[in-house]
Amino acid sequence: MATIGQARGKVSDAKDRAEFYRLWHAGVRAGLTHAAVLETIGASRQSGLTAQWRRALHEGTRARRTVASIVKANDRILQPFESAVLVFGEESGTLEQSLRTLGDHFQGEHRMLLKLWSKLTYPLLVSLVAIIIGPLPLLVQGGARAYWVAVGTGLAFWYGLGGTAVGAMAANYANRRGFVLGRLGRSLASGMESGLPLDRVVTLAADTTGHPAIIAHVQRIPPRERGARPISETFQGCDVIPSDMIAAMRVGQASGDYSGSLRKMAELYDQ
Repeated sequence: MATIGQARGKVSDAKDRAEFYRLWHAGVRAGLTHAAVLETIGASRQSGLTAQWRRALHEGTRARRTVASIVKANDRILQPFESAVLVFGEESGTLEQSLRTLGDHFQGEHRMLLKLWSKLTYPLLVSLVAIIIGPLPLLVQGGARAYWVAVGTGLAFWYGLGGTAVGAMAANYANRRGFVLGRLGRSLASGMESGLPLDRVVTLAADTTGHPAIIAHVQRIPPRERGARPISETFQGCDVIPSDMIAAMRVGQASGDYSGSLRKMAELYDQ
């Protein structure tokens, strides 16, 4: 259960994550090492979990550890799809693109959370006033102790359950169908073009979506079959994936141009 304070902190963290990944992307694109980029970014730009994540990355890359190993050791402070996107980017040689993807995602999440809080301000204030005013008859009747117990209990529930609701809405944003399919399309294109084994491409791409139904669909297929089937056949029959995405996979398989098919489809879904 998350409190309202913790939920409010997610707004700042989403902003910090977006800026962090954009700066990391810019440094990698300029040809700097990960350790040099993370040193340059510095700790003053982030707070909370993002600052903790930057420190872990900085220490790990200075020790010449892989990004994947650092992600694995710190997955409790990362969103599941965030971890998968970073691991996939490193394994496929497309980490620069993965960092840009994460920067764009968290920028969108920050905008969404700001809008959400603006809409929640009024109902939160009304419910707070109701918690304070509602038990007033107890005070009038001389039950001061009962009044403060009722108010205290109400405030505890208000502070606790309100944060849980906001957290659920933020998680729902990350799992919007368009974003899920966009991540799938980009990951499949990157994996196929990088030359990773087909089984690994399919598994990592499913993980980057963060969608339980897609991940479960892929896991039900034995590894040997995942490595031998065309990707369109692997994802065929998954209820979350529409026919136009399957068609884009087939076009990529036939032409070898996965960027022109799956990446273009991913852009459309992102929009």
